[in-house]
Amino acid sequence: MEFRANKRIKLSSQKGPSPLDLARTYCQNYVDPPGFEVKTVDDVIGEGVFATKPF
Repeated sequence: MEFRANKRIKLSSQKGPSPLDLARTYCQNYVDPPGFEVKTVDDVIGEGVFATKPF
């Protein structure tokens, strides 16, 4: 049997979109997922995205 590292197997217990699909959706719509907030770090760094809930 040959091992293929790049082959993805979707288990039957998984429901909903994959993390990659979710990331694509958020990026395409220019929004952050719930639980993240844009805050100003300082005048030099500018803004950053921070988690507002534990994951």
